[in-house]
Amino acid sequence: MFKIDYSKVVENDEELEIYQRLTVEIQKFLMNNGATKFNTLVRYVGGSDRRMLRLLDQMVKEQIINYHNNHFVLANAPEPKIKQVDVGCPTCHGLITAPKFFSDSQVEFLNAVIQSRPITTFIFDQRPVTLDTTLRRAAYMAWRGDLQNQDIAVLGDDDLTSIAIALTGLAKSITVFDIDERLIDYITKVSAENNLKIQCRILDVTKDLQEDIVSQFDVFTTDPTPTKIPFTVFVNVGIKLLRESGIGYLSFYSSAMKLTSDLQEVLSQMKLIITDLIPFFTEYAFVPQTFSSEDNKLLEKYSGGISEMCFYEHLCRTVKTEETRTIPLTYKMGDMLGKATKRSLKNINSDPGVADKAHEEYLITMAKTINGDKDKEVKSGE
Repeated sequence: MFKIDYSKVVENDEELEIYQRLTVEIQKFLMNNGATKFNTLVRYVGGSDRRMLRLLDQMVKEQIINYHNNHFVLANAPEPKIKQVDVGCPTCHGLITAPKFFSDSQVEFLNAVIQSRPITTFIFDQRPVTLDTTLRRAAYMAWRGDLQNQDIAVLGDDDLTSIAIALTGLAKSITVFDIDERLIDYITKVSAENNLKIQCRILDVTKDLQEDIVSQFDVFTTDPTPTKIPFTVFVNVGIKLLRESGIGYLSFYSSAMKLTSDLQEVLSQMKLIITDLIPFFTEYAFVPQTFSSEDNKLLEKYSGGISEMCFYEHLCRTVKTEETRTIPLTYKMGDMLGKATKRSLKNINSDPGVADKAHEEYLITMAKTINGDKDKEVKSGE
């Protein structure tokens, strides 16, 4: 296909097809947009930031594209008459919500809270989104009328979406469900100190729900591992939490993964109606611990050492109907684990979260528990 040495780009055979496709998509994007910076390519073309850096470097070496003045350009291509990126709305850039929905003081507050939250851990497959994404999520839900006087359930909240929702002052109630005790304690503390009135509860989605939370919410939002079993388990829980005609928000179609119809088929089997699908909406934040020394050199070379995001997913809004049902599913606990989680469980010292000595013992204990339960059989959706 190309002379590119993909062994210098991908980390396993499963990724090869993704980055072969992205080689074509990069050329197409540059033909339609002309000179483009690295972070724009990650934002609108795909891949993960560190693998895209490697791919771009290989494409430059093979003279498929050129790099100068901090921009990539397609070799021997004319300047496009109309740039793709200029066609969208100049205010929201196709993401619907206005950037000034929150006040400057609210943005500063949320940014400070995010900077002080517990360090990301892959043990629970956490991958926080950017500050802008957290703000846009709450703004989008308000635009769709899904916050006003509604009971909101947040399934997993390393992104602190609950705090952004609370800042709107629109929701009747907000409840965070998370397995990570560090986050539960942190959100509880922030809520109490700032009178945000967020309720927090420890929840393991692989276990039966307590009866007092079933059918008690109007809206759920979640961001599960984007593979079939964990996605199904989390959405099963979301459905159980909802009242009739409830609303579900989730993100899927990861730009760093092979495109399949698996997750779309899950939603169809559940008889959930997809009302909205907003491309490029969910931007995942840069995690420096995932970069090798060679990746850092490429980041410095092609982006001045700055990665604005790691990869993206699309925002999906669904509606529950009288036909909606959960999917009965039998699986092993190990099937819930993402690739990053498996790496951290194999070598706990490589996990970003254990760098925080205050939580090191807790995360090591949780890792041992998860490792010990990998072959345990679980049933979901019944």
